[in-house]
Amino acid sequence: MEDSTALENSILDSGILEINTWALVAGMVFMIIAGIISAFVFSNTHDIKKSIILYLPISAVIAIVITIFGVPAIISFAMIGFGLVVLIYASNHFFYK
Repeated sequence: MEDSTALENSILDSGILEINTWALVAGMVFMIIAGIISAFVFSNTHDIKKSIILYLPISAVIAIVITIFGVPAIISFAMIGFGLVVLIYASNHFFYK
Protein backbone atom coordinates (compact mmCIF):
# COMPACT_ATOMS: atom_id res chain seq x y z
CA MET A 1 0.00 0.00 0.00
CA GLU A 2 2.95 2.27 0.55
CA ASP A 3 3.89 2.17 -3.16
CA SER A 4 0.57 3.64 -4.27
CA THR A 5 0.97 6.51 -1.82
CA ALA A 6 4.46 7.23 -3.17
CA LEU A 7 3.09 7.22 -6.73
CA GLU A 8 0.30 9.61 -5.77
CA ASN A 9 2.75 11.94 -4.07
CA SER A 10 5.10 11.92 -7.06
CA ILE A 11 2.24 12.81 -9.40
CA LEU A 12 1.10 15.61 -7.12
CA ASP A 13 4.66 16.95 -6.74
CA SER A 14 5.46 16.82 -10.47
CA GLY A 15 3.52 19.98 -11.30
CA ILE A 16 1.51 18.32 -14.06
CA LEU A 17 -1.67 19.31 -12.27
CA GLU A 18 -0.73 22.99 -12.42
CA ILE A 19 -0.92 23.23 -16.23
CA ASN A 20 -3.56 25.62 -17.48
CA THR A 21 -6.09 23.24 -19.05
CA TRP A 22 -7.69 25.81 -21.31
CA ALA A 23 -4.34 26.88 -22.72
CA LEU A 24 -3.53 23.22 -23.37
CA VAL A 25 -6.81 22.59 -25.17
CA ALA A 26 -6.61 25.87 -27.10
CA GLY A 27 -3.06 25.07 -28.18
CA MET A 28 -4.07 21.67 -29.51
CA VAL A 29 -7.05 23.12 -31.37
CA PHE A 30 -4.97 25.94 -32.90
CA MET A 31 -2.21 23.50 -33.95
CA ILE A 32 -4.78 21.29 -35.67
CA ILE A 33 -6.35 24.29 -37.41
CA ALA A 34 -2.92 25.60 -38.47
CA GLY A 35 -1.99 22.20 -39.91
CA ILE A 36 -5.21 21.87 -41.87
CA ILE A 37 -5.06 25.45 -43.19
CA SER A 38 -1.40 25.06 -44.19
CA ALA A 39 -2.23 21.90 -46.12
CA PHE A 40 -5.29 23.51 -47.71
CA VAL A 41 -3.45 26.63 -48.91
CA PHE A 42 -1.10 24.52 -51.04
CA SER A 43 -3.58 21.78 -51.92
CA ASN A 44 -3.39 22.53 -55.65
CA THR A 45 0.41 22.28 -55.81
CA HIS A 46 0.72 18.94 -53.96
CA ASP A 47 4.01 20.13 -52.48
CA ILE A 48 4.31 19.25 -48.80
CA LYS A 49 7.48 21.33 -48.40
CA LYS A 50 5.60 24.59 -49.03
CA SER A 51 2.95 23.58 -46.50
CA ILE A 52 5.57 22.80 -43.86
CA ILE A 53 7.37 26.10 -44.50
CA LEU A 54 4.05 27.92 -43.95
CA TYR A 55 3.15 25.81 -40.88
CA LEU A 56 6.37 26.14 -38.87
CA PRO A 57 6.30 29.91 -38.20
CA ILE A 58 2.59 29.81 -37.41
CA SER A 59 3.04 26.92 -35.00
CA ALA A 60 6.06 28.57 -33.38
CA VAL A 61 3.97 31.65 -32.58
CA ILE A 62 1.19 29.45 -31.18
CA ALA A 63 3.73 27.53 -29.07
CA ILE A 64 5.18 30.75 -27.65
CA VAL A 65 1.74 32.10 -26.80
CA ILE A 66 0.56 28.93 -25.04
CA THR A 67 3.87 28.73 -23.17
CA ILE A 68 3.20 32.25 -21.89
CA PHE A 69 -0.23 31.06 -20.72
CA GLY A 70 1.24 28.29 -18.59
CA VAL A 71 1.86 25.23 -20.77
CA PRO A 72 5.40 23.86 -20.35
CA ALA A 73 7.69 24.44 -23.34
CA ILE A 74 8.32 20.73 -23.91
CA ILE A 75 4.58 20.13 -24.30
CA SER A 76 4.34 23.12 -26.65
CA PHE A 77 7.06 21.64 -28.87
CA ALA A 78 5.30 18.27 -28.79
CA MET A 79 2.16 20.03 -30.01
CA ILE A 80 4.13 21.37 -32.98
CA GLY A 81 4.96 17.77 -33.88
CA PHE A 82 1.35 16.75 -33.47
CA GLY A 83 0.21 19.57 -35.75
CA LEU A 84 2.81 18.48 -38.29
CA VAL A 85 1.30 14.99 -38.32
CA VAL A 86 -2.14 16.55 -38.85
CA LEU A 87 -0.68 18.59 -41.72
CA ILE A 88 0.73 15.47 -43.37
CA TYR A 89 -2.57 13.61 -43.13
CA ALA A 90 -4.53 16.65 -44.35
CA SER A 91 -2.12 17.12 -47.24
CA ASN A 92 -2.57 13.46 -48.18
CA HIS A 93 -6.36 13.94 -48.02
CA PHE A 94 -6.22 16.96 -50.33
CA PHE A 95 -3.84 15.15 -52.69
CA TYR A 96 -6.31 12.32 -53.32
CA LYS A 97 -9.36 14.57 -53.37
